[in-house]
Amino acid sequence: MRRTFFGEFLFQAFALIVMVILVHAFYVTSVRPNATSILEEQALRIQQEENYTPERSFWVLIRDFEQEACFILMFWAFAIMGYKAVFMYNERTLLQREFLPVPDGVRILPEDTREYGRAIESLPERVRAMLLPRVLLSSLERFGSTRNVQDVSSVANSLCEAEGERLESELSMIRYIAWAIPSVGFICTVRVIGQELAEPQRAVEGDNPGVTDVHSTSDLDRRHVPGPPVAVVSGASRVRYADLRRPQPHTPHAKPRRHLAERGEMPARAIEINDAGLVVADASGILAVEPGYALVEKGAITTGLQAYGQARLKPRQVSNSFWTNLSLEKGSAGVEGVPNSAELAYKQLGALWSRFAASTDDVVLIVPGHYGQAQLGLLLGLAEECAVPVRAMVDAAVAASHRPYPGRELVYVDAGLHRVSVTALAQGDDVSVRSEQRLDTTGLAGLNDLLARRVAEMFVFASRFDPFHDAASEQLLYDRLPEWLASLHEQGSAVLALPHGADEVEVQIERGQLLKVALGFYKALLQLIAQTRETRSGLVVQLSDRLARLPGVMGELARLDDSEVVGLPPGHAACAALEGFAAIDTRSGVKLLRRMSWRAEPVSAVGSMAEIADTAIVVSDTPVPTHVVYRGVAHPIDGAGLVIGRSDAEDRQVIVVDDQPGGVSRSHCELRLSNGELRLRDLSSYGTFVNEKRVSGEATLQPADIIRIGTPGAELQVVTVRAPERSHGTP
Repeated sequence: MRRTFFGEFLFQAFALIVMVILVHAFYVTSVRPNATSILEEQALRIQQEENYTPERSFWVLIRDFEQEACFILMFWAFAIMGYKAVFMYNERTLLQREFLPVPDGVRILPEDTREYGRAIESLPERVRAMLLPRVLLSSLERFGSTRNVQDVSSVANSLCEAEGERLESELSMIRYIAWAIPSVGFICTVRVIGQELAEPQRAVEGDNPGVTDVHSTSDLDRRHVPGPPVAVVSGASRVRYADLRRPQPHTPHAKPRRHLAERGEMPARAIEINDAGLVVADASGILAVEPGYALVEKGAITTGLQAYGQARLKPRQVSNSFWTNLSLEKGSAGVEGVPNSAELAYKQLGALWSRFAASTDDVVLIVPGHYGQAQLGLLLGLAEECAVPVRAMVDAAVAASHRPYPGRELVYVDAGLHRVSVTALAQGDDVSVRSEQRLDTTGLAGLNDLLARRVAEMFVFASRFDPFHDAASEQLLYDRLPEWLASLHEQGSAVLALPHGADEVEVQIERGQLLKVALGFYKALLQLIAQTRETRSGLVVQLSDRLARLPGVMGELARLDDSEVVGLPPGHAACAALEGFAAIDTRSGVKLLRRMSWRAEPVSAVGSMAEIADTAIVVSDTPVPTHVVYRGVAHPIDGAGLVIGRSDAEDRQVIVVDDQPGGVSRSHCELRLSNGELRLRDLSSYGTFVNEKRVSGEATLQPADIIRIGTPGAELQVVTVRAPERSHGTP
């Protein structure tokens, strides 16, 4: 709303006129008559009394025109400041008023801006002209048109800056008055001095009251003028430094092992080290599972579920990376108050083991494949400090792979909070680690954050309630997320509910709505498996329960050609390792086992895909593909075929892929229709991948197949476009 300042100008002009009239009337009626009377009386007494010294009078001091002008300016400045104070009071009062009735935790979407804007437009003209309503209305209009929060911030900032500059310019009058008052007083001083210099004879004879009124220098010298008090601060502050280092975990041989009973008296236990869930199991099954979280608060360390329950409430005091970055290096803990990540791991391992210490004599540690020699030694030392009777350490992939699949490749896929690993296993008389591929920047923590944000957005779209509006509701969302994901995995849909005030907000969600968010993570898994895989035989993918329970992951991995995806049950690696515990030789000390005997019968044939929880969609009577989609454009495949590469050709239809930094040839691959089939022929030395399987020579394509070329990879999808059916008589 456009503001006019004519009223403010009239107020200042009227205030000046009023101050001139009032002050001048006071001077005419009181100041100057009193001053004249006092001066006449002092002059008469000077003539009558030789030693009479006249005293200064207030009326005499302010009787001149300069002092009158100073008073006029002063009272005019007070009037302007009073007007500004009332104006600012009205503006500040609006800050306590609720213009947009938005309940706590509810977000405003672009679709809601018109409704909220009408509430501000209905305000009285005087209120709409103030700063806060103008900022709110302009921000709502900008958000509704651009759907961009940054634009809203820019508009609000611009309006506030313009208002600040306006107020600054209006205050310039008060600053001018503050400068003018002493200037006018100085003019008065100069005028009086000039008058006295013009009449030196009268001053010498003592006939000038303006001079004789002033005390002599000797009188001033005899007066005591107290000086300002001076505070003297002396002394020195001292800082006492204490040794604040916390006790460090001992090395593996710092403390002698206690005497243990003969093996077999008590059941063996297995502890799987994975920050997504530390598992304690025995032959009967899982005994405990707790996440790798630690809370450091007021010098105390809390671990497991209690720390996880505070992760969103106190994010700066909670760490979940100490198992991944297990180290004695300073600062590796990720939180303040502890020297390194080893201390947090020591606290959690000790708290977990204290619940089972009296019921076993033998423990097998299941360790992640990325642990190096230093981390394994440190882990063993921590276990000994916690009095854990470790007999062996087993690689997690070897422990989980208890059943052979003759004639097929075997890989184990697992994930922690911050890492994803794919381990290729060699099958023979036993199972052993052949190679491992890892993603060190991707894990379940990041995926859960993406899924949680997507769920929060769906709550906002459905009810305008934002679970991320405060830490308590955000923590509750993360607490319920695993249960929701399990429901989506099993049923394909779920009703999610969160409390909001006295009510409970519900939203219906389908698996596909979250699958879109997780596709990037699943694609990384597919590429990692493809890098590990050898193309000579089929593939069996063993998926840890931490990944298998994610919605849609089984179906996405089923896109791998000639492969079977096996979802492992919870705690499988720990339980399977105990099945072969009797065959472990512990006489030569604790060792890391990357080879282990088989513990189950071999699988001679591949189980049908119908037995898998999530399956790829299979379409019978599949039509022949007709187009290839790249960057949203469907390119038809005619009888002359189609080439995919990094440069165009005059005599061929070419899809130019120019967004990859490397790995693309000029003519990378060729697509051609032959005998009712769409065939792909690899023409490059870099390799062409169909559904993450490298093409050796030629391959037959089906609708929905994904072609990947280049690094990191450009994807093209094979589709079938059916011509619309024409009615009879239509040309």
